[in-house]
Amino acid sequence: MNGTEHPLVTAYLAAFTEEADVLPASRRDELIADLREHLDLAVKDTTDEKTVRAALEQLGSPDVIVAAALAEEDAGAPHGAAPRATDRPQTRSRTVITAVLIGVTGLAGLSGSLVGGIALLCGLILLWTSAQWQRGTKLLVTALALATPGVLALGAATGVLSKGTTPMQLLVLMTAGIVLPAVAAVRLLRAPEGRAR
Repeated sequence: MNGTEHPLVTAYLAAFTEEADVLPASRRDELIADLREHLDLAVKDTTDEKTVRAALEQLGSPDVIVAAALAEEDAGAPHGAAPRATDRPQTRSRTVITAVLIGVTGLAGLSGSLVGGIALLCGLILLWTSAQWQRGTKLLVTALALATPGVLALGAATGVLSKGTTPMQLLVLMTAGIVLPAVAAVRLLRAPEGRAR
């Protein structure tokens, strides 16, 4: 058995191949060939598990190697270049969860400010910690989601709401509170993918 046939090496290379799926095929193949060559020399024909583990630890974990390769590629890309199609896409479930949390903030706010506030906060955290949407989309969605709570807070702070609101003003506020977050949610679901720069 040569070095690359050892079960630990096989598992390591399989994990690396899975992690390296985000790299261009030529770069991924080059790295796999380099790893195989290095491990074949480092491990040779040994079956000693300690020797194999030491060689694998010296290389580092597959995700670290892939991250370094991605960083090298990013460093070589022109400033402001469009994100590569090979970047790992955000999962659809996170996209939907973020959109739903933002979208229901209006309805949840009507049922109780705490529920609406928590949904809004969670939705905004998911939005801003994601690489799924471009900065402009994030700003627009944030503005739409915060518009009604902002108007309500401003009205409460200035005393306008305490003087009494007409049924028409209340209807406009409620409609805006439901429609604006829903529009923001639809925008998130339809927005083109792209890293915030």
